[in-house]
Amino acid sequence: MWECSNGCPYAEYSSFYDYYGTHTYADEWVKGAIDGINVAYPRGRGSADFSRFNDDATRVEAIKKGTVYLNIWMYVVREFEDAVGDCEDSCINCNDDPVHAWDEGVAFYTGSLVRPQVRAFFHHLATTRRHTCRLASSYPLPTTV
Repeated sequence: MWECSNGCPYAEYSSFYDYYGTHTYADEWVKGAIDGINVAYPRGRGSADFSRFNDDATRVEAIKKGTVYLNIWMYVVREFEDAVGDCEDSCINCNDDPVHAWDEGVAFYTGSLVRPQVRAFFHHLATTRRHTCRLASSYPLPTTV
């Protein structure tokens, strides 16, 4: 995401790097929650002291949310940016590359099982969080999947 053959550093990843000041921000967050240690980023933004706020519920939620919102999210966006970069390269012999990258992004966004009883990945999180953003009445969910 920082170094690659097309379009790097990717814009979305660059903004996260600029904010946290480290390439390993997502990994540090989740490992810090698992180990119950202080996570202090170089720029002083986004830090969390899991040695101080060390109850199980807080750490479990930090692990879950950090895994999805920081780690998987960036991989989803990376796949989309990679697909766009492949298309912009105008590579006539690599038509499968952007399609494959886009499919991977969608797969990591939805997860392998999109059903109401499966509570994972962004598809579920987006549908459950839409009430927070007051989008529920404007964008009703489909009745079938």
